Amino acid sequence: MEFKSCFPVTVTPKLAEARDFYVKYLGFDVVFEADWYVQLHAPREGGGKPIELAFMLPDQESQPPALRSEFNGVGVIFSLEVEDVDSLYQVVRGADCETVVELRDEPWGQRLFLIRDPAGNLLDVVEQISPETEYETSYT
Repeated sequence: MEFKSCFPVTVTPKLAEARDFYVKYLGFDVVFEADWYVQLHAPREGGGKPIELAFMLPDQESQPPALRSEFNGVGVIFSLEVEDVDSLYQVVRGADCETVVELRDEPWGQRLFLIRDPAGNLLDVVEQISPETEYETSYT
């Protein structure tokens, strides 16, 4: 089977705040918006299918009951790999979001920071760097 796309949809009452955060601070574009749902795209380096995210209001009668509950912020991490984590860190420092982990280098070969978006998603923003010797492996 060949899939056309796959993307997370976060159920949140903070639809506008989530949209504005991803557009203003992370460079996403709104590709569809209704009063109960918003879908976002961000271009990929070198082209190809965009990165996609969507947000939906809770308790929508048009949705099956299993899709109506608000996301509780536990158990999901979005990992965003970027070319310049330091620059993006400076940009999001002005955003209305919780910084969970400050910018730092990890011995396995990532420079990263972790924030919580307005909908409660954890965003692990990383740049690949050289790992310490004991962590050297192939990464593709």
